[in-house]
Amino acid sequence: MLRFILPVLVLAVFVAPALAEYQLEIGPDTTVIDGPLNPDGTINYLAYLNEKLSEGVTPENNFAVDVAMTMGEDAWPKNSFREIIFNALKVEARDTDALVFLRFEHYIEKYEVEDYWNDPQYQAWLDTISYAWAAEDHPEVKRWLDKQDSALDFILRSLNQKDQYYFPLIPGEGYPESIDIALLPWLSQIRGIARGFQARAQLKVAAGDLEAAWSDVRAMYLMAHLSMQEPYTISWLVGVSIYSMAASVVDDIAGSEKLTQKFVGQIIAENQHLSRIRPYWEVYNSGERIASLEMVMHYWKGHGHLFPEPYEGPGVNLLPKEIYELMESEQFDPNVTLRAINAWGNQLISIGQMDDYHERIAKADQMERVAMIRSDHARGLLKNDPGAARLMQRDVLKSNRVTAMATSLVVGWIFPVSGTLYKTEARVQMQLAFAPVALAIGGYHAEHGEYPADLNALVPVYLDSLPIDFATGELPVYRIEDGAAIVYSLGTNLKDDGGVDDPQDGDIVFRIER
Repeated sequence: MLRFILPVLVLAVFVAPALAEYQLEIGPDTTVIDGPLNPDGTINYLAYLNEKLSEGVTPENNFAVDVAMTMGEDAWPKNSFREIIFNALKVEARDTDALVFLRFEHYIEKYEVEDYWNDPQYQAWLDTISYAWAAEDHPEVKRWLDKQDSALDFILRSLNQKDQYYFPLIPGEGYPESIDIALLPWLSQIRGIARGFQARAQLKVAAGDLEAAWSDVRAMYLMAHLSMQEPYTISWLVGVSIYSMAASVVDDIAGSEKLTQKFVGQIIAENQHLSRIRPYWEVYNSGERIASLEMVMHYWKGHGHLFPEPYEGPGVNLLPKEIYELMESEQFDPNVTLRAINAWGNQLISIGQMDDYHERIAKADQMERVAMIRSDHARGLLKNDPGAARLMQRDVLKSNRVTAMATSLVVGWIFPVSGTLYKTEARVQMQLAFAPVALAIGGYHAEHGEYPADLNALVPVYLDSLPIDFATGELPVYRIEDGAAIVYSLGTNLKDDGGVDDPQDGDIVFRIER
């Protein structure tokens, strides 16, 4: 489910299931798959995904085994859950402190600043990780890295040996849990490890050790690719963020005075081979759709109150209370909602397969608007608004008032960021496509002592061809100013912001300063 992405794990409380008047209709237009079944007749999606995703995976080729090895006791919801996971991975946990990777925020809280979240230094330290930095300038960040070196080297060796990534989906012991929540502990860990590689690579760039920096960048590319093997939006987004971290290091490698033409040729070839972002529509079609259907099964059977109330954690999006209250009603027909999710999902996939970027984004934005409008109408009907009742009359007649409201609210919850996801995909694709151009500019300067007059000078010595900016259908913007070379895409807002980098909607910029 596209908005059900939580940065923290909250223990859920069990709620007795409500009796349902309607029976589940199993088929391709409702449940998609026909088994295996739970004792209550619903689909056991977790069992299905575990069987499907574990095919061909062994402890010897599964990178997830080594990620789990780096997770200390504090990284798991409870110790028993850790034991269950290792049993499912078919390995024994190694309680070796040297293997434990402590994520940056946890290290800062434990060793540096107790109330780190409200300390302005914390954000400054986070910003440090994104750029080349020297140990003497940021000793606290260096102390963190020194403690993580063994774990990072362990993961680096694992990435060079293992090419599968499968974590078993197991509900937390003693409480109901959705797919997204089941994924959170290790997704937080893998992103934290990637941040460690980014920080270490930028430290090496500042020291002029570009080979060591590139080794860590390569690890980040491999981690992003493996994360995207999991067919869930939350895993895909983690992969996207890791690719973006890697691109920031590539930008600084391109501007290093230690860069040589020979080294540029080597890493451009590797960069193009490793930068393989998985299209979002594939992720949705292979697993995220099932996560959405699983949500309906979960809440229909009365497990709606996943969180203690009231809960006010930082940045947490809870499934709106009105949705699970409607789903617990005897009048709720889950089959109507399941068919609606699948119809909207088919539309999402069709949009993602469009070749024309502008048309894809326009259609996805329109899909977002319609989903939100339907949700607004349903909330109006909940408040007995006569206008909303007229607008939803057809949906009510097709099912009933409760089902019509629940369906529109669920659609508004699952599909409100379709355009945003496709924009994110396009941004990262451009980052990955432009990274070799930045490296080539740096290599040209290393050989000639100056920046190329235009990008065509990079072909064919450094690049076989130049990438096209998805925003314009033309070559990237390129210019030399204030002793730096700047190459950029106009970004998803489709306008030239003057080469000012904006991670949300504006220009996608590489700035090479030598």
